Amino acid sequence: MKIAVPILLLLLGGLAWFVFASPAEAPPVAVESAATIEDDDVGSASSSGLTEVDDGAEDSSNRVEVESERGERPGPRVRVVDATVSPRKPMGGAQVFWIERRDAYEKNEGKPYLHQAQLALRYGARAKTDDEGYVQLPSIRDRLIVTARKGGLFGTRSLRRNGRVETLPMYLDQTLVVVVRDDAGNGVEGVPVGLHEKERRGWDRRTRVDSDADGRVTVPHFQLFRDRIERASQFVAALHVPLPEPVLKEFAAEPLPKEPIELRMPATGSVAVRILDPDGEPFPNPARVTLQVSGRPKDWSVLGRSYDIRSQRRGLSTQQIVFPFVGLDMQLVPRVRLDDDDFTWDGEATTGPMRAGERVELDVSLPDWIGLLAGRLVDADGEPFARRKPTLLVTGRAGRIEGERLETDDDGRFELPFRIRKVSPPFALEIRDEDDGEYVGAQLSLPSLNVGKRTDLGDVVLEGLGTIAFGTIVNDRGEPVEAQVRLERLRDLGGTPPRTEWRDEAFVDTRAGEQGEYELRGDPPPSRLRIEVRARNHMIFRSEEIVVGSRIDVTLQRTGTLRGNILAPKWLPDRVIDAKLISAEDPQRTVSTRPRSRMGRVSFWFPNLEPGLYDLSLRLRGFPDEVFRRDGLRIEPGLNDVKDKVGAIDLADSIFRFQLEAVSSDGRPIGNLGSPLVAKVARPNGEVEPKAFQWRGNKLEIYSASPRLEVVQLGTGYRPKEAVLSYGESRLMFEKLQPLVLEMPGIRAACGEGRRVRISAVLISDTGLPEGMRAYDQRRGSSRGYSRAALSKSGGAWLGESDTVQMPLMRDGEYRVVARLYEGGLRSPVSRTIGRIQVALDPIRPQTVRVAIDQKSVQAALNEIQKRKAANPGK
Repeated sequence: MKIAVPILLLLLGGLAWFVFASPAEAPPVAVESAATIEDDDVGSASSSGLTEVDDGAEDSSNRVEVESERGERPGPRVRVVDATVSPRKPMGGAQVFWIERRDAYEKNEGKPYLHQAQLALRYGARAKTDDEGYVQLPSIRDRLIVTARKGGLFGTRSLRRNGRVETLPMYLDQTLVVVVRDDAGNGVEGVPVGLHEKERRGWDRRTRVDSDADGRVTVPHFQLFRDRIERASQFVAALHVPLPEPVLKEFAAEPLPKEPIELRMPATGSVAVRILDPDGEPFPNPARVTLQVSGRPKDWSVLGRSYDIRSQRRGLSTQQIVFPFVGLDMQLVPRVRLDDDDFTWDGEATTGPMRAGERVELDVSLPDWIGLLAGRLVDADGEPFARRKPTLLVTGRAGRIEGERLETDDDGRFELPFRIRKVSPPFALEIRDEDDGEYVGAQLSLPSLNVGKRTDLGDVVLEGLGTIAFGTIVNDRGEPVEAQVRLERLRDLGGTPPRTEWRDEAFVDTRAGEQGEYELRGDPPPSRLRIEVRARNHMIFRSEEIVVGSRIDVTLQRTGTLRGNILAPKWLPDRVIDAKLISAEDPQRTVSTRPRSRMGRVSFWFPNLEPGLYDLSLRLRGFPDEVFRRDGLRIEPGLNDVKDKVGAIDLADSIFRFQLEAVSSDGRPIGNLGSPLVAKVARPNGEVEPKAFQWRGNKLEIYSASPRLEVVQLGTGYRPKEAVLSYGESRLMFEKLQPLVLEMPGIRAACGEGRRVRISAVLISDTGLPEGMRAYDQRRGSSRGYSRAALSKSGGAWLGESDTVQMPLMRDGEYRVVARLYEGGLRSPVSRTIGRIQVALDPIRPQTVRVAIDQKSVQAALNEIQKRKAANPGK
């Protein structure tokens, strides 16, 4: 996509952009909801929260001056311009607000969320531009949010580099107002209103805001929610509640409507959902309920799923989740999801409210594939661990079955859901709590795990956890390292012969402090244990088997980095080159990466390398041999910022591009060949190895180290042809062949009416090609496999009601005719050869061949099917 305005790329780029395209993204504003009910879409907001921002922007009590006290390299120099005129005009005297993103989020923590532009207005430092529109900002460490305004113009950008001159365009500031009214004309409070911009593929939601007490939704700086400010665009304002028919209005973003956009709320009722455990009691765990509409009208597709699906989350509570606005006479399906995505299920479909103001109450029970372990956590004196968040881990023979960090209620009670997938005893429940620096825990043996029921464990006493291991962690220079320390246990996985494997002991970990000291606490059962230590830019350390309580001092080897650049043709697509490092000490130890290409410069990066000698090898994707090799590259420990240690690599004249087009004998493009193009690649030892490349439509580009390629043209229903190509553009002509008509009298009756039967013809002679190949699309960096049918060895067709099939083939010769008989419940068909035929294909007339089927072979296949079914009863 072409970029119209630099500011827009930053505004729409991931972390710098607070658009509400999905519930996982941060919103401009959200309000805290009553009790423990939370709205599902953090983009839902009160308009009052949005409008308060500009008032606070003038408060200079928390402002700082421009001077930097860090004594570091000067920060970015920003030039503010008026982008509504051409050429752009410098804006002297514009107010500029800035704040580092990390600081902005910390200051706004626990308060209504704001768009990043508003974070700078509320919490940032402030200055004015000089007569040329410039302002010098202090040195920055984190991404900087910069906002400017003056005389009805407004702009914002995200910057992250010091010592640069950056342009901040300002555009006409826009405020959008939407009002939601009922049939009597009264404003309706708390209704989510979504704003969707029309894109090429549909309507893309930009934000969603809840109406205030007067039914108003006010969105300041509305232009920030547009994909491109300089491009006219169409929007839709819609009620984001489940209704029989959508309520929406389309409007133009340029110019923005002067009067509020009015949306009429039809008569609605409400739905309250209660979650029940297997005993029919209210289930207290945090959960999210999504109210799905069954059989939604097609008109809703204009706004996608977000329009008709409304969800809300409840924290630790047994109260109902209430949906206040639900259309009348609708079929609804409640979907429940616990905080762990493994636990999602649908309740029964039901009819929603039938009359205005009616409240429908739904009970949704946990499904029978979920089990519950419940209990009460207490200390040695019987006092509950109330409102704590311990980790609970259910294990089996091979390790973790279910693990969660759950909050206990006021009486210390917990309910841990679990499900079972191919696990074997012995089972155990491990509980750990490290709140407030207090290390306590417990372990319980579980005789069994039962799904579909609630198992009450009673009071579980948490006692102090002992020390598993302690010590210091330093690097190879003796400097302390802040590393992560984990416990691993040797697990018995069973099987024949018995298998064992070191696996993480979930939730048993700690982090070394600034001086490198660590203490790993816990109470693991008797077992073989070791510790694993990880730190950034260091090799992973795994100890020998340890004795609980031992002091283990660890020295981590610092890693190194290899960076390099390659000079390549400007047309070379991204990631065509494969780069590999081979250890000179251990050739089996290799590291691979895919270099990035940009306008003739290819860069590669190997991070976290073990120090030592390496050999660098470069290949073109899809080809077997190197195009470049450099031996003896030494990687030093701790050198992670070296820009280029490899030296000059010039492949600009060593890579050749073949641009191919597939056409028929009359010059028309062939849309789908169904086969790859096979290149016969000459190896350094004189052998020839076939390599396949994938067509995209009738186009194919190959990037080779040779200026000439010998290729085999293949296409389903086309005659194979060999050609020698020179690099550049080439048109490959394919000769179309008529399909083979195969008559097999009595085959359908012999196989049985209604049975799925696949008839194949397999060439007996050798084609000179493998029976299966992986074909590469070098330009896209992808590949796919092709079977023998696509490589000219065979062809096939499904048998219909008659005894005749037509199948495309590529080569003349003798073929075996094979019938593959399928049976419901069996994974694979039963195959039998039923005859042989001689084929001579023609480009004008289809060849008809009659084969007398081998009735004994067909009967043998049917007998094999019955034998398999008897061995798998119930299938």
